[in-house]
Amino acid sequence: MLDLHCHILPGVDDGAADEADTLAMARVAVATGCRAVCASSHLYEGLFSTSADLLETEHANVVRLLAREKIPLEVFPGAENFLGPMTAAEFAEKAVPLGPGRRYVLFDFAMDELVPHVGEAVEALARRDRVALIAHPERNRVLQADPRPVAEWIAAGARIQVNAGSVLGRLGEGALHSAHGLLEAGAVHALASDAHGVGKRRPFCLDAGRDAAAEIVGPDGAERLTRENPWRIARGEPVEAGPVSFDSPRGGRFWKRLLGGP
Repeated sequence: MLDLHCHILPGVDDGAADEADTLAMARVAVATGCRAVCASSHLYEGLFSTSADLLETEHANVVRLLAREKIPLEVFPGAENFLGPMTAAEFAEKAVPLGPGRRYVLFDFAMDELVPHVGEAVEALARRDRVALIAHPERNRVLQADPRPVAEWIAAGARIQVNAGSVLGRLGEGALHSAHGLLEAGAVHALASDAHGVGKRRPFCLDAGRDAAAEIVGPDGAERLTRENPWRIARGEPVEAGPVSFDSPRGGRFWKRLLGGP
């Protein structure tokens, strides 16, 4: 498997604190079935003192560190770009893409509100021949109440990454129900751990998340979310988006109740 979203770089954000943490995380990633990860540290002006140059330097250091320790884990470059108050055009210009393909841009936004220019950011990235990969929308409280903007973003070209921990119920009831509803609706294109460390609330757990997702989308669907699509994303290849329905007999059960349907 390939885990597209983790905070394995040491000392740059709220993930691995130092090289010892990085090594511990890498060993757990391998033990839970990952052959590769994207080092997607926060790129968030005003909260962490990160920059594109810093992430590039630390990524190279981690690649050398794992080679020296003979840990069989590929680490690709990337970032978890934060969509804050900057304009969509500024965001698209500054965003750091994922993987060797450098086409997909992983980004998140505030968890307590829905910033109004997510769709604009999706379109601004597309104009630069990049694809928005929206991180863990199931954790956003507005989207937990009404997921319909997610379908609009997918129609505009975005792809959706849900946290394995949300599917497992480790990130709260709201995230659990939202993640399951998005999976049922066909609105998820990749699972990732969003791992921040070993023994923390967000560890590497892609294997367990895959198995839990398989109960909803079937074994083949779960493999697609943890193996096929992540590798396509890392290589910069197209990822098919099927129909998204919050009203289907299976996919709409949770959302129909939530949105007041029969």
